[in-house]
Amino acid sequence: MKDYSGYIADIDGVISRGDEVIRPAINAINSVKAGHKKFVFITNNSTRLPSEYRERLTKMGIRDVQEADIITSGTVTANYLKRLLTSEHGKNKAFCVAADAVKTLLKNAGFEILGLDGEEYMKADYVVAGEPKLMTHEGRRYLSFDDLNAAVNAIKHGNARFIATNPDTTDPMPGGRSKPVAGSIIAYIQACTGAKPTILGKPRPQMYKDALEAIGLPAKKVLVIGDRLDTDIKGALDLGIDAALVLTGAHTRDDVKRLGIKPTYVLNDLSGIKAA
Repeated sequence: MKDYSGYIADIDGVISRGDEVIRPAINAINSVKAGHKKFVFITNNSTRLPSEYRERLTKMGIRDVQEADIITSGTVTANYLKRLLTSEHGKNKAFCVAADAVKTLLKNAGFEILGLDGEEYMKADYVVAGEPKLMTHEGRRYLSFDDLNAAVNAIKHGNARFIATNPDTTDPMPGGRSKPVAGSIIAYIQACTGAKPTILGKPRPQMYKDALEAIGLPAKKVLVIGDRLDTDIKGALDLGIDAALVLTGAHTRDDVKRLGIKPTYVLNDLSGIKAA
């Protein structure tokens, strides 16, 4: 394996599967960091703030994690809309079918978050969709149909622009299972409105650009590591960045042939980077 000065690693499926920690990954990251190489974490999961991810990664055993080292699809979305806010003065109203973390990031970026009362969502300049925080009732988790209905009407009849945090349809869980995430919500809204969303997370380039800025290295000195060929790996390769697929999450060696996406390396787990 080529010698890299820095690594940009996905979290879900690479470092953890749900609440299950992938221990070889933790050991490998600490070994790399001890060698004074840089590590930045990226995730299409928008349900946590960077500060929450920092706490989570630290509890997993990763040393010296800073908030600036963590790029989520929520932070990329907020940064993108903040730039639009600068160029499109006055368009600062958003309706979110997304977790509280996304709403917090947008508020911090200068946006007013609209609700359901009085159909104020119809005034939205943007509908932002991602993985929502699912509510619980009698031990069952459910998604509010009212939120979905509001998003559809704000786009279809209120002319709001459709923004999506990421296209992932499922996330890996322990035991080889998976759970539906942002992409399934986005597909619902798109099917009802016919509107094509602007997607900010992997494999779109903006997340990788933000990560390269955070790591402070040129693309040729960085290796991207992920478990999904269609997002993690494809996005990196499209920008000319080397990419390693780890077989601890969504995709397998057979998927490399099936999808026709060829990573620079295929590793059993993140411990394979120690050779660098």
